[in-house]
Amino acid sequence: MNLKSLIVPMAVLWMATAQAADFNVVSKSQINGSFSSAQFANAMGCTGENLSPHVAWQGAPQGTKSYVVTIYDPDSTGSGWWHWVVANIPASVTELKEGAGSEGGAMPQGALAVRGDNGMPGYAGICPPAGQTHNYVITVHALKVEKLDLPPHVTPAMLGFMTLDTGLDKATLTIKGGPQPKDGLAKLQATGATLGTERKQVPGSTRQYTQVEIDNPYAAPDWFPDQHASMPKLVSHGDGGKVQACASCHLASGLGHPESGNLAGLPQSYLVRQLAEYKSRIRFEPSPMHAMASAMSEQQMQEVSAYFSSLKPARSSRVEEAGMVPQTAIHPSLRMRQVVSDAGMEPIDGRLIEVPEFPERVEMRDPNAGFVAYVPLGSIALGKTLATEGGGRTIPCMACHGEHLKGTAEVPRLAGLSPDYVLRQLQAFKSGDRHGAQAPQMKPAVENLSVADMIAISAYVGMLDSNLSRSLLPSLHPE
Repeated sequence: MNLKSLIVPMAVLWMATAQAADFNVVSKSQINGSFSSAQFANAMGCTGENLSPHVAWQGAPQGTKSYVVTIYDPDSTGSGWWHWVVANIPASVTELKEGAGSEGGAMPQGALAVRGDNGMPGYAGICPPAGQTHNYVITVHALKVEKLDLPPHVTPAMLGFMTLDTGLDKATLTIKGGPQPKDGLAKLQATGATLGTERKQVPGSTRQYTQVEIDNPYAAPDWFPDQHASMPKLVSHGDGGKVQACASCHLASGLGHPESGNLAGLPQSYLVRQLAEYKSRIRFEPSPMHAMASAMSEQQMQEVSAYFSSLKPARSSRVEEAGMVPQTAIHPSLRMRQVVSDAGMEPIDGRLIEVPEFPERVEMRDPNAGFVAYVPLGSIALGKTLATEGGGRTIPCMACHGEHLKGTAEVPRLAGLSPDYVLRQLQAFKSGDRHGAQAPQMKPAVENLSVADMIAISAYVGMLDSNLSRSLLPSLHPE
């Protein structure tokens, strides 16, 4: 059935009802048939509140023992986009309050949030491309079983298949979303035109930007244009819709941040392959890359990859073993940890903690700002043993990643990459979230590694000099 045909007229009242005569679903989170700004994402050029919508239902068939609730965008590029998927909702529940599926929200006891197409469990706010209106289909499935036995990392598609045998009935409601302003900067300015107007400058650069300009996902700051080739349009500005400026996260230098990855000097063929795997969802992780890759042509993938491959490799983090570390918290918009001022120290407790050396400069996307990765005592020596010899429980990294772990024509370097980023990739290979073309080679390498082992390997490779032509920047050693 074509989901677009499920659109129904909205009532004049604050609620809208689905087309089913008995089993129906309603929502207060709409105005004249469209979602309010609260349901929009606070990312990808949208500046909403990322609140899951209110969903209520009635008239479920006799024998209903549980529910599944989903929100799906059939108008999204490719195979559509799953924004919210919740399984195992008890039969006694007939309402999810606004914000229940968002961070800090209260879900019914026993309910299970399934990963959506952003790679994260929980609600992912809507954000249609600039100037477009999409239809968002809310579906409530009534099931004849109390609980679905879901495998780890179950996908929305697999969950949908499982409801075929267990479903009694379903009710749907379609609410529109959009349009958005024609570009990300317009949206940012519309929500705070007077904010961030002070012009800023990073050490060594002659350029100046306001914080609003720096944060515009469709016009990445370029502090040192003389240090790299001309950027392709997608790298510098994106496409004004699904594809944000690549340099907004990965920086014009390609060094990126721990949450986005250091791409400088990686093989072009490898980068193209990663974009293709994001597009096909073979590489699956909490990232906007799935949506962006799905909107890119093969030629654009080649152009973007060629640019980052041409950049000089360098490391942007230093590694420090420690028993005690500063207390940290996740930055509300930068998706990375930062030290909490005057909060004191705490035991590292077997963790890897990577934070900016100069938070203000990192927020300005200064490629020379640098990070420090704190790791448990003894990690570097253990990591060296595992990476170079295998330690009896893994394959030496150099077997595939080349001498000194600086990569080959097809395999990426490990030397100098962010330890936090490397750790996430090792965990993703072990969990099965990364199962692309090179996953079969990685699976035996990680299957016997503990978290401590993976932290140790990440620490060791992160401290290696990735450069073949550029040494570690002095700013990374403030002492």
